[in-house]
Amino acid sequence: MLQKEPKQSEPQTHLFRPLMADFINLKHELIVLGQKLDWGLESGFAGFYTNFGAPAKPVRLMAGLLILKQMFN
Repeated sequence: MLQKEPKQSEPQTHLFRPLMADFINLKHELIVLGQKLDWGLESGFAGFYTNFGAPAKPVRLMAGLLILKQMFN
């Protein structure tokens, strides 16, 4: 008999590792900005990726770092 799959919408909690949302301020300006941005950037940059060499960094990471650099000089 197959077991029911757990719901994906509810994250599993761990006794010794609380979720980040439990101890950060969700009203901080950078958190609000990150939630408002459209992070579907990967499709626009797909042509610049290659299968050779070292694996590329995620586009979301690089875009986020550039935003932080521009905001805080």
